[in-house]
Amino acid sequence: MVSQLKSRIVTCLLISLSIIAMSCDSEDPNAKYLEDMKTYRHDVKEFFRNSEDCPVVDMTDKTIPFYYEPKPEYKVEAYLDEFAEKDTLQMLTTQSDVRTMIRYGDLKFKVNGEKFSLTAYVNIEHPESFFIPFHDETNGEETYEAGRYLDLEIVKDSKYILDFNLAYNPYCYYNAKYSCPIVPEDNYLKTKIEAGEKSYNDSH
Repeated sequence: MVSQLKSRIVTCLLISLSIIAMSCDSEDPNAKYLEDMKTYRHDVKEFFRNSEDCPVVDMTDKTIPFYYEPKPEYKVEAYLDEFAEKDTLQMLTTQSDVRTMIRYGDLKFKVNGEKFSLTAYVNIEHPESFFIPFHDETNGEETYEAGRYLDLEIVKDSKYILDFNLAYNPYCYYNAKYSCPIVPEDNYLKTKIEAGEKSYNDSH
């Protein structure tokens, strides 16, 4: 009888702990974000595996994206300091052709308590979004040596959410036939952005 009572107490405690854990998960503001990020990355990998439009479709040795674990601390508020005069420039690419870009403004933000800024460009072929190419101190070690990209939908407000977990490698990382804009020198972050897409790794 005593052993049965102990067993029931243990069972009740386990159930209670399970309910508490579930409750904590449901109250975790990052839980949905992490689940959404998992789904997004799954979809990207499926695109690389199966789509006729993916950059590795004609390659024998196919590489699919490899990521850092998603980290909510790399999803940060950014404020756009729009340039009064927006220069139009020809951004050089890896194939020595050019992309016409508008130098739109600086996005100012903090990562791990440090202040940074990145220049946001608008590709005239995609005027609905900012193109944000950047270098950081993971390049050449954990991430693609030529840098990574971010895209950001343009809104009327000056406040944006800059999510480095969405940083991605240009297509020329996967296939040299693609022509990719070269990251401007002034878009260099003197810190490690350990988020988003990495270089290929055998553990992938």
